[in-house]
Amino acid sequence: PGGTSSLSKTFHDILADAGFVTRRAAAHPSKATKGRDARRETSPLSFHSLRHTATSLFKNAGISEVVARDLIGHDSAAVSANYTHVDAPTKLAAIALLPDITQPLSKVAVKKKPAALPSRKKSAS
Repeated sequence: PGGTSSLSKTFHDILADAGFVTRRAAAHPSKATKGRDARRETSPLSFHSLRHTATSLFKNAGISEVVARDLIGHDSAAVSANYTHVDAPTKLAAIALLPDITQPLSKVAVKKKPAALPSRKKSAS
């Protein structure tokens, strides 16, 4: 109940109770002076940052897009992509899978094509 803003507030209260962030005042003074369209200050510790981190951890661990989206609650692949930050070790592991093109072809391991699937001809019986 209360939607995303209620969830974010509850998460902030948990972080404040644990001593990770300073508890916010009931009415933030900058909201009253800057107006609704003003850019808000972001916190590195928030429910929003938790979703970014969790999404990236799932995807960097090789968990499928569909499973990561379901666990995080994203409605689309586009939204999920905005929350994904691929880390350096994951990028390096992907690059390591590429063949070494600096070596002569005879020294490069060439992957064999899989054998053709047997045909499914119907028997004439």
